[in-house]
Amino acid sequence: MSIAEFYIENGIDPCDPNSLDDFLAREHDTYYSTGVAEVVRRDASSRTAASLWPLNESELDYSAETRGWDKIYGLPASPPMASYRREGVRLNFWLTTGTVGSYLEHPRQGKTQLFRRHVTMSEASEVFNNPRKHTGRGYHTNGRKRKATSDNGGYMRLCAGCGRSLETTQHFSNNQRRKGAAARCRACV
Repeated sequence: MSIAEFYIENGIDPCDPNSLDDFLAREHDTYYSTGVAEVVRRDASSRTAASLWPLNESELDYSAETRGWDKIYGLPASPPMASYRREGVRLNFWLTTGTVGSYLEHPRQGKTQLFRRHVTMSEASEVFNNPRKHTGRGYHTNGRKRKATSDNGGYMRLCAGCGRSLETTQHFSNNQRRKGAAARCRACV
């Protein structure tokens, strides 16, 4: 509906500023006298912060149950987290951040932790099917060192010159990579 059609349908004269004010006053009175405002106010207040989180615990519970995972109860309430266990593998879902942690035994590296950031509910469902699933957004640890990865799997590093987080192999020379925290990207050298 265009503005012109709206004005015509509601009897508003675009040349008379009082006409729009009168219409708004009538709508306001109708809105509050019918109780619609109370219903809308109650509905808006019934929304919880949890409904705005990237991961939904009840959907995760359903996905876990249908795939043979057991929920771990008795965890602290803060931060909001849901945890599941199956065959020596543990999955933690941080509901407010959309981060998923997998704790499992790697065939060559031993016990490892794989973290994925900004996971959607569909990706979370896939993690139940394959806890080793990589999303390209996260990092993994093997007890010795944490390694951040980019979207295409390369390792990330901060440039000491410009402070940007860049992919190591693409933006740093071999000589700069050896310098550790003092390394500068190719643009800053």
